[in-house]
Amino acid sequence: MVGAVVVTHRTPELAMRCALSLREAAAVEDLVIVDTGGREGEIDEAGEFKVITVAENCGFGAALNRGATEVEGEHLLLTNADVYFETGAVDRLVAGLRKHPHWAVAAPLLLDPAGKVQESSFRFPGLAQSLIDLLPAPDWLRRSRFNGRYPPGWATTRDFEIDHPLGACMLVRREAFAEIAGFDEDYLLYSEEIDFCQRLREDGWKCGHIAGASAVHVGGVSTGQDRERMLEQLYISRAKYFGAHHGRAYAAAARLLMAAGLAVSPLWSRVPRYRALGLSMGEALRLARRVLGA
Repeated sequence: MVGAVVVTHRTPELAMRCALSLREAAAVEDLVIVDTGGREGEIDEAGEFKVITVAENCGFGAALNRGATEVEGEHLLLTNADVYFETGAVDRLVAGLRKHPHWAVAAPLLLDPAGKVQESSFRFPGLAQSLIDLLPAPDWLRRSRFNGRYPPGWATTRDFEIDHPLGACMLVRREAFAEIAGFDEDYLLYSEEIDFCQRLREDGWKCGHIAGASAVHVGGVSTGQDRERMLEQLYISRAKYFGAHHGRAYAAAARLLMAAGLAVSPLWSRVPRYRALGLSMGEALRLARRVLGA
């Protein structure tokens, strides 16, 4: 019924914990771990799970595409290794897709390790989000619909349609996955799930959030291994997304907004409660130039 794909990059312990949590799900009939760290034999030495080791890391989307070819099932559970599932979560996601035949994607409620609800369902990004993201905006604005958020109380109380989930975890109809040929592998990291869901929308499908299906998301384990490079990939991928799904003028405006925000971001480092990027002025200017040219 469900083929699960777990992607890991130098996080073998987390990959095993994720896989073990999925083994308890009645709906999961097949599972593969895709290791993009190139360290063959590091994961699952006991041979409990099928493991594919990728010598060259071509990105998260490429790893999910590879894993999808290795598992059977009418649905694909696509997840990062730093997620582990609570009892019944996968079965509730499957029930969600059965209840909503026009949904291609069902996403769970994500919690941090302390049990706090994480933001995990979003509207497609636009110019407003690009601006808010790089300014010392108040928390109420960051959590508002102007920044692509749904009402926070919805996450735990109802199922609802969304534009896209956080890419850490989603259940996807294989039929829909095949129709759009999976993830665009030009995205090395970040925004691949936004592009994926945008193309599903253009193909006539929708996505949804399932409140009763919950999983724990540790977050930032793989990406934190090289923070400067990850920041670069984040904004380059966002620029690529705007170029792929909007007109030239809109995409150019988005690149300009992001570049300007990045260039001045070090100036905001002393603003109270602002989540500064931690870039020096030289690093910020170099990244701004890269985004302008993306």
